[in-house]
Amino acid sequence: MAKLLKIWRLACMLFLFCFLFSACAVQGHQYWWDSFNCPTECVIKDLHGNIGGEPGRWMIANLILLPIAYAAAIIPIFQSSLQLWIGFRKQLVRNMRKDSVPFRILRMLYFLLFSHAFEMI
Repeated sequence: MAKLLKIWRLACMLFLFCFLFSACAVQGHQYWWDSFNCPTECVIKDLHGNIGGEPGRWMIANLILLPIAYAAAIIPIFQSSLQLWIGFRKQLVRNMRKDSVPFRILRMLYFLLFSHAFEMI
């Protein structure tokens, strides 16, 4: 029963992810904040070639952060995937020198992206 609930939760999360991802793409229209009187259908039809400006920058930020946040939420659902991630981290730490620049950058990104503070943002 627990495995079925985990799969159901994963399916619902992926479904919601697809909706949020498509909404973020539509939000990138350069006249998004000036088109309150226009239905979203008009904005979608006019989307090709009109992504840019401040809404476009927010769209890019959302499209980058959304998969990261969903991955951070999905990985702990299944114990085996969590163990793979922990094993990857241990192997990374073991194979890289601790004073190397790539190690410090990867360590900083790991702790930033998979911290609980980042999930609350």
